[in-house]
Amino acid sequence: MSLSGGSVATLQLRRRFVERIRAAIVEQERVVAGLQEQLDRDLGSWRAARSHSLALEKYAERLAEQAEHRRARREQADTDEVGQKMFTRA
Repeated sequence: MSLSGGSVATLQLRRRFVERIRAAIVEQERVVAGLQEQLDRDLGSWRAARSHSLALEKYAERLAEQAEHRRARREQADTDEVGQKMFTRA
């Protein structure tokens, strides 16, 4: 089976085309791998920031609860004092 000049040229063009496609695939795989690594780093950073944010929210809630508890104790102490004064006057 003999190839004519046109067929050989066509075959060479196809081979070059396939090689360019393969090279493009390799390049895209490299790009995707780099983007995956960046995503993993960004996700790790986001998780750390989210954890820190949640910890700060819990801390703020605890401070608010403590302030409310102190306010309630002061209010109770004031009420007790008024009651005591009323009792001693009677």
